Amino acid sequence: MSSKKEKNNSTLKNDLFILIVFLMISGCLFIVFGRSSKEDGAYALVTVNGEEYARLDLDKDTDIIVSTDKGTNTIHVSGGEVYVDSADCPDQICVNHVAVRYDGESIVCLPHKLVIEICSEKEGDVDAVSQ
Repeated sequence: MSSKKEKNNSTLKNDLFILIVFLMISGCLFIVFGRSSKEDGAYALVTVNGEEYARLDLDKDTDIIVSTDKGTNTIHVSGGEVYVDSADCPDQICVNHVAVRYDGESIVCLPHKLVIEICSEKEGDVDAVSQ
């Protein structure tokens, strides 16, 4: 009877070891491939009412104030990411939006007709829809 119990304990230890190794390898792969850094030459394209207002280099910490007849937004670039620091719009969705840093991400302030989109200098990529 004790032989069976020892065998079960040994199997449990081996299973735990394999699980820990698998989790460590998965974590390393996620760090290396899953959260790759922003692309070189990435910038934030700021448009107001569909027209380009500014291009902000993600490598330079910057604050700009965008004032229009609809209202004012303060945009902050820091650490390779962009966010709206403050705005006088009633809903504050743009202010509460998480910072963006990856190509294709955007922040929108509908009341002020403001769009901040992360773009890349890299051209000629095939997107998932056209593949």
